[in-house]
Amino acid sequence: MRSFRSTLFAMLIAISILSTLSCSSKKDEPMYLSAVVNYDLPLSEAVEAGNYDWKDGNINSNNFPALLGEEGQKKLDMALIHFGYRISSRDAITEMDNLGYRPATAREILAFGIQYPNLQKQFPIIALGQSWVDTDGFRWVLCLDRNGSNRGLDLFSFGRDWIVYYRLLFVCK
Repeated sequence: MRSFRSTLFAMLIAISILSTLSCSSKKDEPMYLSAVVNYDLPLSEAVEAGNYDWKDGNINSNNFPALLGEEGQKKLDMALIHFGYRISSRDAITEMDNLGYRPATAREILAFGIQYPNLQKQFPIIALGQSWVDTDGFRWVLCLDRNGSNRGLDLFSFGRDWIVYYRLLFVCK
């Protein structure tokens, strides 16, 4: 009889957890924001201006050089997207490309983090538009991350699937 009660109790807990998870996967409306990006600002200065509590040492101008056309200062219309379901980097880029958006680059997410520092305290924000491949062949992208109330600048794998916890930053073409 104890075995039956234990099993029943475990099943009730599992059902409770699953119902909580399904509620949290609700897709949020996109958040549309503008950010001014100074592409001429050296990457190291953009990182410092973000006032992060921690940062990955691999985020530097050697690994994330300025891209073609990244010069001057521009005001960009951006969309912070919560897909509400697990999605790969490639599928997210394709889906947003069809809607007229491209993924944000390193300098763009850094400018976004400077101008909207508290957003990353709510959820991690990913930029898929520029990546670095390490010596082991792993491809990394920038993430505005958090740990409690601390803000961080981190690297996450491009090859992963993004679960509902993450938001992806895109720029209007």
